[in-house]
Amino acid sequence: MNTQALKQEVDALEQAADEVIAALKKAPVEGQLQQQAQQFHQLARTKRELDDPSALKQAVMDIEKSADQLKAACEQAGSVDASVRQAVMGAHDKASSLKHRVQQQQQG
Repeated sequence: MNTQALKQEVDALEQAADEVIAALKKAPVEGQLQQQAQQFHQLARTKRELDDPSALKQAVMDIEKSADQLKAACEQAGSVDASVRQAVMGAHDKASSLKHRVQQQQQG
């Protein structure tokens, strides 16, 4: 995966983070979930500006870790609006998928 493709993938993660934030605005949740969503969004937004391939690959790992924390916060929150849960799980799936593709490329 070249640098431009990787940047586009990170941009897509930032869009997924936007969807989580939008869902939380419509159905607010107190506590960790809100904080994790903000952290995930901030990380994706700042990392998409990177141009160095190795820094971008590390950013993908960092974003995926943040997505794991977001998913865990969503699960711990208990009763969460379906739109929030769907946005969180979608963002996590995208981050996880990208991480696995980056790892496979590094091994290949």
